[in-house]
Amino acid sequence: MRFSSTLFFWLSAVLRVLSGAATKYFELGTTITLKPNVSTVPKLIESIRWKHGSDLVVDWVSDILEYYGTFKKRTTLNPKTLQLDINSLTLNDGGQFSAETNAGPVDTYEVKVIRPPPTPSIKTQPLVCEFNCSLKCTADTQDLGPVSYEWKKGEGEWTEGDELKNISSSDTPEKFFCRLKTRVRTGEDSIPMDNPLYKPVPTGLTGGAIFGTCIFILLIGAVIAVIALVKFRPSNRLSMLILQYECPKKCIHGNRQPVPPDDPENPAEEDAAVQGQPADPGQPADPGQPADPGQPADQGQPAEPGQPADQGQPANGVPVAEDLEMKTLNNSN
Repeated sequence: MRFSSTLFFWLSAVLRVLSGAATKYFELGTTITLKPNVSTVPKLIESIRWKHGSDLVVDWVSDILEYYGTFKKRTTLNPKTLQLDINSLTLNDGGQFSAETNAGPVDTYEVKVIRPPPTPSIKTQPLVCEFNCSLKCTADTQDLGPVSYEWKKGEGEWTEGDELKNISSSDTPEKFFCRLKTRVRTGEDSIPMDNPLYKPVPTGLTGGAIFGTCIFILLIGAVIAVIALVKFRPSNRLSMLILQYECPKKCIHGNRQPVPPDDPENPAEEDAAVQGQPADPGQPADPGQPADPGQPADQGQPAEPGQPADQGQPANGVPVAEDLEMKTLNNSN
């Protein structure tokens, strides 16, 4: 049984060596932890040795620990679990670490120490874009190991990409972002890069919308003007009715002269003056006033021989109310 376990241990160690150890990436200045599978050791552990390439890192024999070279004061070994911790990693710490015991090799690790991913910047290629161009996510990738690139359009999601990103006029985002991703972690976002082909969408009214608005306002104004003209323009019939209503009150038949206003303070004198005033020889008697007994009524002037009498014109040459109304009607038409 013990022979079988020893054989299995050695076969496993040979296979691990032949297949190669998996590479582990650690960032500069951090701590590395290497922990072999102690259950594969077939017998009691009496000695432990860790090596970095061909250089010794630590030896443990009969409870005595000894650290070597640059690993002093920053390395710790746990004899029970074979775990090895190394603090403050440097770029020189990269390489192969191997563990072995008094029973033989236990495990091997390939370690890569890399720098933290830097914050990149974006550059345009070519510098002047018109329709198509490329954006380059630029950063110092020395000692970073394998890196990948991620891009983001505006406020969208991050997507994996390459160092170069081709864009065209169909790309609508206003800004682009990029960042680097190492085998350890993702770096900081780049400073946003304005899209050189971005054409902002106008937020105000377009030319067609402004023109349509102006036409609509003009039409509304024209409709209001027509309604006001039809509503407030007096008709011919209305003008005639106003004249017929106002003339008997404010005009004297024959000359259309306004009647003097009544004197509210002395109505008796005014009545007496009107009654005692003789009628104008050229003015026909007012039907509403009795003729003066001492004054004969005016019968009108006789027509000249050979000249027919004017039926619509009184002797004083002033048109009567009917003619004035007809002229007003004709003028309004």
